[in-house]
Amino acid sequence: MYSFFSNLKKCRDNNELFPKIEVIIANFILDNHKIIPDLSIKELAQRCNTSTSTISRFCKRINGSDFKTLKEECRIYNNFLEEKEIVKPTNQRTLNESYITDLFKAMKETSQANDIEKIKNAIFWIKEAKKIFFFGTSFSNILAQNISEKFMRLGKNTICPLTISSQNNIITQIKPDDLVVIISFSNNNFQINRIKRILRKKQIKTIYISSKQNSNYNNEITLLVSSLNYKEFESPIIQEFSINYIINYLYLFYIESSYF
Repeated sequence: MYSFFSNLKKCRDNNELFPKIEVIIANFILDNHKIIPDLSIKELAQRCNTSTSTISRFCKRINGSDFKTLKEECRIYNNFLEEKEIVKPTNQRTLNESYITDLFKAMKETSQANDIEKIKNAIFWIKEAKKIFFFGTSFSNILAQNISEKFMRLGKNTICPLTISSQNNIITQIKPDDLVVIISFSNNNFQINRIKRILRKKQIKTIYISSKQNSNYNNEITLLVSSLNYKEFESPIIQEFSINYIINYLYLFYIESSYF
């Protein structure tokens, strides 16, 4: 659900990177998501002054799916907005204090979750890689862009595709001397699992940044982060700090190791 709407937002917000008609369609869906489940593909095409084939291509490009899936994603999102409960704290000071305590706890758990040899191996792979491809979906894609930018500034050739269709196209370009870094707190959604299957088939070195241990393949490293999160909130209130801790630690360790 979130990945789909995140991709729509990227299309709208980065309109110079997408065909004009796709930006129009994305804008219409974001502005009118409540009525999308009741529209036919022909009706949506008419509302956007385009053809049904263009709508179908848009669905494939934005979310790797079809119009039926698009309608279902909107229906789920609409239901979520109607049913979600907003948590209202009764004591602001108590909330602030508990949040800070949990942040420190998450940082500590993350720092203790990975031994130095695992970090060294990850840094070695990063140094040896000809290109580094960063993948993430929804909010994790923002974090993937963060680490991609950081290592680009250190002279690495980094690529971080924004949309699912871009990810699906770029993954075919990855070669054995490249490296992939996947950021996913749950390490388990449809797109991430699809990427993993392709990478394993191609036997590509892969680093996972996740709260869940990945399978122990010889060409995979999982850098673990704290599993602590606020389940009552949909946004990653704690998780983003845990993941950014690992991102920044890799950045600093990479620089430090370059002096030796």
